[in-house]
Amino acid sequence: WHTSDVTVTWSVVDEESDITSQTGCDPITIITDTSGVTLTCEASSAGGTASESVTLKRDATAPTLNPVVSPNPVALGGSASVVSGASDALSGLASATCDPVDTGSAGSKSLSCTATDNAGNTATATASYRVLSALELLGALTEQVKSLRLHHGTERALVAQLTAARHLLARDRDDAAVRVVNAFIKTVESLTGKPRVGIPAADAASLKDAAREVVAAIRLE
Repeated sequence: WHTSDVTVTWSVVDEESDITSQTGCDPITIITDTSGVTLTCEASSAGGTASESVTLKRDATAPTLNPVVSPNPVALGGSASVVSGASDALSGLASATCDPVDTGSAGSKSLSCTATDNAGNTATATASYRVLSALELLGALTEQVKSLRLHHGTERALVAQLTAARHLLARDRDDAAVRVVNAFIKTVESLTGKPRVGIPAADAASLKDAAREVVAAIRLE
């Protein structure tokens, strides 16, 4: 593969007689990408006709990338993955790599992905993502509870526990906040599947998973 313009010239020689005709033997420059173009020079003399061919491939275009981090946002200490979204329309991808997703601290972050095609062209792109703190996770969990449209008393009890945990966390009382969030999990378990005031099993499982993420985040901070 060539990654820039390619000029082809031919040397047409007959040491015993004059060249009487040449076809396709003029210099030519390949200036556009191609998966393969074959050029042929044919020449004739008193001794007969001979030809020679050469096939050239040109790819001067770098791969494209569209990196995506998922999930985004991600919980502090949580698991996330990145997909490079790399592609190359001509020579094809030789490699594509991305930096690891860092969830060890909260805040807005970015990572880089790099792709190289079989011609040797390289491209780099970045993906932005956000790691949520324990307080942010508690806020998101509170909104999740409210979105479920549970029985008023059930919602009020769950929100009260989460609000208490947020207040404790804001005062750096991490252990107490963990105890309250664990109590929230117990409350959800006790209400799972109960008629009228209960929580549907699928919703309960989602709430417990989110609460466990909160506990893990508190312990990391």
